[in-house]
Formats: sequence, structure tokens, C-alpha cells
Amino acid sequence: MLIPSLLPVMAFSVYPLVNGIWLGFTDAKAGYEIVPQFNGLDNYAKMLGDDVFWSSFKIGLIWAFSVTILQFLLSLGLALLLNAGLRFQSFVRPLALVPWAMPSVIVAILWKLIYHPDAGILSTALRRLGVIQENINWLGSFELALPAVIVVGVWAGMPQTTITLLAGLQNAPKELSMRPRRWTVPAGGNASGP
Repeated sequence: MLIPSLLPVMAFSVYPLVNGIWLGFTDAKAGYEIVPQFNGLDNYAKMLGDDVFWSSFKIGLIWAFSVTILQFLLSLGLALLLNAGLRFQSFVRPLALVPWAMPSVIVAILWKLIYHPDAGILSTALRRLGVIQENINWLGSFELALPAVIVVGVWAGMPQTTITLLAGLQNAPKELSMRPRRWTVPAGGNASGP
């Protein structure tokens, strides 16, 4: 019964992964009917001596840690708000899932429209508020491109983290509740909790 569901996983996930690992040990080049030859660790030796690789590796680490930390902190704040019993909470909770429900292609188009250098929503709003004088090329600027994609990564990943943290908050034992405790003072004079 598992074979029909495992076939697509093998075809679209496992085989490309194994093939990609194998190609890392060859001199493979793009092109049709080019047979790659095994070259051992030569590719990895070249990679470790390449400044572009180390720059990309550093940017990847910055992106991964920034998105993870910011996403966790913002999701925790949102989960605490959604667990606080505020008004319109049943209306707001489904809205927290909107980024998760959107296909990746739609998310990419949406953020491309937001960051568009000439007619983007972000530049237009900042210009109308008087924060900036001329449009900004958010994704074309070396200084702004990384923070811009970090914002997208945080936004796209917040729903899963928020729902996970919210589920944890709602299933936490009542003894761990953040509600203030009432302290009583018995006749002996020593304060003790309830």
C-alpha cells in the first residue's frame, strides 16, 4: 500500500539527491550527451579555496540564523497574543495562516510587487510618508538585498512556527500558567503559594 506514495518520493526527491551527490565527485558540465568522468575530491578542493564560496557560505549562515531567530521571536509574540483571549481572536487566528496557505510562486510574485524599484508598494508608501525622496531598488542593492529576503523568509515561515508554539501554549499544564499567583500568609507567618 505504501508503494504508490513512495514512487513519487523516490523519483522526485531521493533520486535527484543521490544523483546530485554523485555529480559532486565528477567533472560534470551542462550539456546533452556529455558523459561525466569521476574526479574524486577535486571539486571540493577547488571550492574550499574559492573566495566566492566562502562569501556565499557566510551570507547563507547570516540568512539562516537571522530568519530562525526573528521568526521564532515574532512567532512567539504572535502565539502569546493569540492565546491571550483577546477580542476577535477567532477571526485573527485564520489570518495567521495566510502566508502558509499561499503557494510559493504567489509569495514570490507578491514580494516582487512589494519590492519593485519603480512601482513597488513599499517604496511608494515610504515616499508618500516622506521617509524617502526617491524609489529604492530593494533587491538590486547590495546592502538591502539580504535584509529584504530575510523579511520574506520570516514572513513565509511564521505561520508554522506560530501554530506550533500556540499548540504548545494551549497544551501546557495549568501549573505553568503565566497568571499571577495569590500568596497567603498562614498563622505562623511564613508566606506560601496556593
